[in-house]
Amino acid sequence: MLSPLLALVLLALALVTRMAASAQPLRTASAAGVCDASRSYPPAPDATVQVSTTNPYAGEKVKVSGIHYCPNEDVDITIAGQHVGTGHTDGNGTFDPHVTVPGPAGDKQVCGIGASGLSSDQDCLIIDVRAKGTTNQPATTGGGGTAMTGVEIALLGVLALVLVLAGVGMTTLGRHRRAARV
Repeated sequence: MLSPLLALVLLALALVTRMAASAQPLRTASAAGVCDASRSYPPAPDATVQVSTTNPYAGEKVKVSGIHYCPNEDVDITIAGQHVGTGHTDGNGTFDPHVTVPGPAGDKQVCGIGASGLSSDQDCLIIDVRAKGTTNQPATTGGGGTAMTGVEIALLGVLALVLVLAGVGMTTLGRHRRAARV
C-alpha cells in the first residue's frame, strides 16, 4: 500500500504533466493586430514610453525609450503629432533611439505607437519643451547652502559616543548586580 505522502506526490505529478501537455501558446499569429508568438507572456503588450528628460530645450537630442512593446516591430515616435523618429524593438519589446525635440517651447505629447496597431502597444507622455536660453526654474536667493554643516555632524558624533558609553556602563552595572546576587 502506498503511503499518503507518496500518493499525493504522484497525483500532483500527474496533474502537472496533464497541464503541460494541454498548454497552448497565447499568440500564434503574427498578422497585424497580434504580437509575435515568441512573446507568450504577458498575453498582451503593455507599452510604456519614456524620455531621458521631461523638460528638454527645443532642438535638443533626447533618448526616447520604450518597454513592453511587441517584439521585433517598428515603433513610430512622435512629438506633438510630428514624426521625429522610429525605434525598432528587440526580442523583448524594448527600443531606445535618440530624437531631436522640435520647437516651439511649451507642453508637448511624446508618443510611441507600435506597428501592431493594438491599443496596448502604444503610450504617450507630456514633456515641457523649453526655449533655448531659458531655465524654467524658480528664482532662488543665496545659493541654498549645504544640507548639513560640520557642527551638526560633530553633534551626531558626540551623541553616538554618549550612547555607546551609556551602553557599556549599563552592561557593566548589570554584571556587577548579577555578581552581587550570587
